[in-house]
Amino acid sequence: MNPLPKSIYFTAALAVIYLALIPLFLGRYFIADANMWMSILLLPYIIRIETGRRSGLRFLSLALFALVMSVSTGVATFFYFAIGFSLLFLIDNTVGKINWLPVIVLGLICPAFKYFSNIFGFAVRLQLSEIVGKMLQVAGMDVQVSGNVMIMGQCEFSVDPACMGLKMMSVSILAGLLIMAYFERAVNRNFRLPTVLFVVTTVLILNIISNLFRIMLLVMFRVLPESPAHDLVGVFCLIIYVVIPAWFIVKKLAKGKAPGYKPRKIRNMTYRKAVIHIMLILTIIICKLTTPDKVVDPEISALPQINPKGFTKTIIDKDVVKFEKPGVLVYIKPIRYFYGTDHNPMICWKGSGYEFKKIREIEISGKPIYTAVLERQADKLYSAWWYDNGNYQTTKQIDWRWKAIKGDKFNLVNVSCGSEQELVEQLKLMIGNFK
Repeated sequence: MNPLPKSIYFTAALAVIYLALIPLFLGRYFIADANMWMSILLLPYIIRIETGRRSGLRFLSLALFALVMSVSTGVATFFYFAIGFSLLFLIDNTVGKINWLPVIVLGLICPAFKYFSNIFGFAVRLQLSEIVGKMLQVAGMDVQVSGNVMIMGQCEFSVDPACMGLKMMSVSILAGLLIMAYFERAVNRNFRLPTVLFVVTTVLILNIISNLFRIMLLVMFRVLPESPAHDLVGVFCLIIYVVIPAWFIVKKLAKGKAPGYKPRKIRNMTYRKAVIHIMLILTIIICKLTTPDKVVDPEISALPQINPKGFTKTIIDKDVVKFEKPGVLVYIKPIRYFYGTDHNPMICWKGSGYEFKKIREIEISGKPIYTAVLERQADKLYSAWWYDNGNYQTTKQIDWRWKAIKGDKFNLVNVSCGSEQELVEQLKLMIGNFK
């Protein structure tokens, strides 16, 4: 096949077009933060290309699958991955075979990673608090645990998202990717996808262990958040419990690998390849422009049809129902899909400038409920939330998502009051009555 004249420039132009599609169609989708920029800056080292080597259609298949999911669901995350995989396919198909590590970086940059790491990490934080509290009590220390808060003497320690959330998780995964990238270069051979997934999973487990010991050290030595030692303890635990074990694990996996692929001349862009990529770009654009916005299903849930006595009812954004009366605010937010976001208060209220304090799980009339204190300067709210389908209440992400897969329609119910006593009284009236 005859190469295109100046094919390297044509390849670069196609790459620029793929990249331009992201701000063009997903400008409001991304949350620019330190984790995103750190992932992008480290990508040139993480990516490794075996020039001239045939790579097949793996990234094209992933791109087309993500595009189909984007059209069928309307979820922006799938469209983002469709563009990302298409760009990887361009490099894979012209320059040489790419390693699998950039795929993990795509996931780290994705806002969906930020969302799910915060939401699922929330449950882990509560478990870590309970485990650390019990361990210290067994050791003979006077520690009281209430949700994500541990009290030791006159000091309160809050296991907040910085302890077990996006920042530590992203840094741990990036550390694992950098270690794998180093050993890929050392043995001149890329890791297979199962190995990459195994290492990332192991790093996540090590990250939880690291945070367990980090919290324990902070409480034992009474290191408060405003102390410079607070961050130093975190870095120490990250190195000892994540980086060093990951290094030896990856080194063991890399040991004994066959000699790597000998670099060859970069493959040229041919006319056939050019046609494939132009068609792929046009398909992405057409699919995005012709995919209609999802219409709110009026039958998505029976709960918004309720009208409790004494409340003023307002419909927000076509499907969110707000009930309010002096001192009490209730939101009922339908969840459309088991794989989607859930209007979690830890996201929505934070977007309004509130900070979550004293998060814990309680039971009202035998039903599990999350409660927290929300603070914004001088404002203070006492808030509670749970997932409800009219007959079943839960606080567990996996629980409601599994039932939603089987057809149940869930809502997030969020109740906020001006005092803790009033919140408890309202919860006793409301829980179990959304039939």
